[in-house]
Amino acid sequence: MRANPDGVVSKYLVECARPGTIVHLSQAAGGFTMPEPLPHRLLFISGGSGITPVMSMVRTLLRRGYGGTITFLHYAQSPAHQIFADELAELPPNVHVHLVYPEQSGRFFTPMELSRLVPDYPDVDTWACGPAGLIEKIQAAYDGGDKLRVEYFKTPVLRGTAGGDVTFTKAGATAANTGTTLLEQAEAAGLTPEFGCRMGICFSCTSHKAEGTVRNVLTGEESSLPDEDIRICVSIPVGNCAVEI
Repeated sequence: MRANPDGVVSKYLVECARPGTIVHLSQAAGGFTMPEPLPHRLLFISGGSGITPVMSMVRTLLRRGYGGTITFLHYAQSPAHQIFADELAELPPNVHVHLVYPEQSGRFFTPMELSRLVPDYPDVDTWACGPAGLIEKIQAAYDGGDKLRVEYFKTPVLRGTAGGDVTFTKAGATAANTGTTLLEQAEAAGLTPEFGCRMGICFSCTSHKAEGTVRNVLTGEESSLPDEDIRICVSIPVGNCAVEI
């Protein structure tokens, strides 16, 4: 196991945990789940090892007797890098598998490529998992539509518009908004807020926002609600903002 130098859990497991250590885990959380009832068409897009959760979802659907149509689009560097190759080859006819190897073909994800497979893809329930670069292109193709659910290996490197001030109310400190995430701005100000994954998954960094507007770097959604809890690792302040750190 490798430790993320910026993480909490992986560093603890690698450097501190010993055989017999009891680790308590919370319930799984997130929005990368299947709806009920299931739509009659599903679209899965994955890149590299991002195929792992998607493959798990496909297995579960087939075990439950799902009879709808599944389009499965996966990107890997080459056939030698293909994960689950044998299992993919044996999926039933209602799962339409499309494997793309950019190293060989020079083909990369584009909305045009996707529309050739699923002409009305913006209206089809879609799950995408992979590296940030791929997910950003997929999100742009769906242009904020509500049919897309995504999961990242790493949050994209996005910056907001600098301007206004960020106030860290517990520390009694105020700094100019640099357009980076609230976690990064807090750390730049010498503060040490709690965090875990830095990807918006574990909720370890959840803090209370007293006022201001923030943008979620994963979804692009903005919220101006007062007195709300936010994940500071994936929240960029838009103008003035006050957060309890």
